[in-house]
Amino acid sequence: LSSETKTGDLLGRYVGDPNSWSGIKMHVGPFIDAFEGRKDEEGNELSCVLLLDEINLANQECLHFIEEALDSDEISTEIPGMPLRKIQKGPGFRLIATQNPNKGLFVHKRQDLGLKFLSRFQVINFPKLDDNELKDIALGLAQCDDFNYKNDLQLINDLVSFHVKWSELPEIRDEVQCFTIREIEATIHALCGSDALNPYDAVMTIYGARYQKDKKLLLVDTLLSYNSFKKYQ
Repeated sequence: LSSETKTGDLLGRYVGDPNSWSGIKMHVGPFIDAFEGRKDEEGNELSCVLLLDEINLANQECLHFIEEALDSDEISTEIPGMPLRKIQKGPGFRLIATQNPNKGLFVHKRQDLGLKFLSRFQVINFPKLDDNELKDIALGLAQCDDFNYKNDLQLINDLVSFHVKWSELPEIRDEVQCFTIREIEATIHALCGSDALNPYDAVMTIYGARYQKDKKLLLVDTLLSYNSFKKYQ
């Protein structure tokens, strides 16, 4: 989800269909598809799970629609060109919504969902990954066959240490863009294969591409404080 997601994206929309006499057909959206449910060949209700990622980036229109559907167990919708439909919630419908918190690396980048909305869910909070967990994940990613620096385990440790230090710098922490484990993963992938970058260039490409000169110089100074990157400069 994002601020650009419309309720119609969840409900359904017309799409091109060269096999239709009109040239278009109705594509049922993911919310209706899961909400209405399905049955197997013997008529038994199937479990239909809908995952809405980044729920706290959705606009109020989408949130209001989701809230109403969960409260009433019914969707009343009139898609242009189709009659009014009342869709009852199937017994197999399950809704999972995920989000990053509006704090830490993500502060001011998303909205706080109200208690009224959250009361429809069983809330599970996952703590921030600590440095050791990040290193375990990074070491796991580096086990791929074509990783070119298998004999340099310190490089992985320094990559994670640099990532944490850079992400938490005051000059970087409050920016609209944030750094997550995705950047660690992308850097390790950039160090794989015959066309791999060297570690210094990989970090400068993945972390530094978004910056102008002043921030890029700060990035260089921070990166070169780790010997693993200094020797590959």
